[in-house]
Amino acid sequence: MKTLGQLLIVWMVVGMLVAGCMPYKGEKFVEVQNNETAFVIPLEGNLKKQQKLKSLEALESYQVAVKRINIPRRWRKTGRLWYSGEWIDTVKVIKVDRSPITREWTAGRDTGTSTKNEGIWIESEDSVSFSTGFTCTSYIREENAPRFLYHYPNGRLATIMDNQLRAEIQSKAAEIATLYKMDELRTKKDEIIKGVRDHVVAFFKQSGITVTTIGMFGGFSYENKDIQKAIDATFVAQQEKVVTAALYDAQEDKNRRLIKEAEAMKR
Repeated sequence: MKTLGQLLIVWMVVGMLVAGCMPYKGEKFVEVQNNETAFVIPLEGNLKKQQKLKSLEALESYQVAVKRINIPRRWRKTGRLWYSGEWIDTVKVIKVDRSPITREWTAGRDTGTSTKNEGIWIESEDSVSFSTGFTCTSYIREENAPRFLYHYPNGRLATIMDNQLRAEIQSKAAEIATLYKMDELRTKKDEIIKGVRDHVVAFFKQSGITVTTIGMFGGFSYENKDIQKAIDATFVAQQEKVVTAALYDAQEDKNRRLIKEAEAMKR
């Protein structure tokens, strides 16, 4: 009995040593906000199942609706001793932020989202280069989150807008601009906006991005400053012509009134 008691004490000491040497497992949680959609991706398991991650259907199956996810973990040995190891996650949580993002791309430092010159530069049929401002708003519908993640596994909507979406706007606007000479383009803003909007909305819908608004603002800013000076001078001349014509008409009216008054006095 004495020997048995000693053995129990030894095992108790060993058990405490084991428990004391191994790191505490604890619990690990990931919080999901109302504007986010979460996907719980297995990091271990059947190799064939892992390969299916490349499919849209697999991502849809990993989408979860819970707002707090308990991350399962297991002990991985890294040495010969019982305490040589670490707790590792067996799943990965990927969150897609669905919040609307708005961008204003302009050439001015104080008018756009960025202080950089981000105007959309295009060229007319007669090779006149100019820039104009564009504004765009987009977001991700909850049902489209798997499609977005499939096309942009490491992407953020803001980054995609500043790069790919902006490039598509510029490409389509440039394509339309080359159809007209500069004098014609000044009256084709509605056509440019419609062409850009139709193309961009349809293009990014396939990737799970909903583009809600696209607009042009700020007028045209010409690369050649002399063109703007000439346009301004023409506008000033036209305004002066209008003013002169108005003064002339007013004087004519006054003269006719004076003549009528003089004729009335003779009677």
